[in-house]
Amino acid sequence: MNNNIAVDIQNVTKMYGAFAALKDVNLDIRDNEFFTLLGPSGCGKTTLLRTIAGFEDINNGAIVLYGQNIADLLPNERPVNTVFQQYALFPHMNVTQNIMFGLLRLGHDKATAKIRVGEVLELVQLSDFADRMPNQLSGGQQQRVALARALAPSPKVLLLDEPLSALDLKLRQAVRLELQQIQHQTGITFIFVTHDQEEALTMSDRIAVIEGGQVQQVGTARDIYEAPKNKFVADFIGETNLLEVNVTDLAGGKGSCILPGGAQITCPAADGAHAGPGHLSVRPERIAINTTDRGLVQGHATRHIYLGTDVHVEVTLTRGEKVTVRMQNSAQIQIPEVGQAVGLEFEADAARLLVD
Repeated sequence: MNNNIAVDIQNVTKMYGAFAALKDVNLDIRDNEFFTLLGPSGCGKTTLLRTIAGFEDINNGAIVLYGQNIADLLPNERPVNTVFQQYALFPHMNVTQNIMFGLLRLGHDKATAKIRVGEVLELVQLSDFADRMPNQLSGGQQQRVALARALAPSPKVLLLDEPLSALDLKLRQAVRLELQQIQHQTGITFIFVTHDQEEALTMSDRIAVIEGGQVQQVGTARDIYEAPKNKFVADFIGETNLLEVNVTDLAGGKGSCILPGGAQITCPAADGAHAGPGHLSVRPERIAINTTDRGLVQGHATRHIYLGTDVHVEVTLTRGEKVTVRMQNSAQIQIPEVGQAVGLEFEADAARLLVD
């Protein structure tokens, strides 16, 4: 096995009665990687995390951690720790006692445990809060205590199950940066579960997009956003326009497609794309709009959505399809009036032919 692989998920299936929560999942997660499991509610991402932690048994496959199959080990026998969405701090213990509790249970002597508590409190920037009770801490501070408690035993892998979802937006953004810094400082492999695309894109070394208990695509944030494999990934990650096209030819990783209105375009194609009816993905920011009826596709501006830094212009094409164009909010940008005829052009290689 590759020594750089921290966790190797091999053909893992998890059944709840007749329902398959995980279907033959294969993933390799690298040592010292911030790896994110991303998908909508009910897709299987938390179930997969819980199988790694040992909270759920698997029906088939193997979970190999640094060369050892841990699938049959009890949770307390696995060199992993979990940070949950709910902080689960002991309300009758102060911060130091909360973090020390697990260390003492693992057999550390009190003096050594106290030194380690000081180290992790410094890591999460809570050294001045060592004697505070949980009810004297903000939500963000409580989450950092929970993180410190999980880091204290120096696990080989840290599992994080939507740990930021209970925080408000600004605090969530701040804690994201702290998590990244802590992961880099400790060198511990982080496996992070979220349904928030922005969290996944901004924090992760790599992302696995999961839907229906299956891995849809694995890659860097740029890979996933710029080169989605299928309609689900393209539509789930960020915003995109999905255009129905007729694919006339495929060669050399590119597809020739006839667009709505009859224009032809050649664009990158995902592995597995085929001739015949298909879909193109084009991100709203990769479309140029002009106030004439010239362009690859034509239509009429039908709505403006003001978002502060950007304006989204909805364009209804001649066949009725709706396309969103993202325009930067600037005095130099001419935004078409509602009802005005417009033409749309795509940036080079902005369109991508998907696997349906």
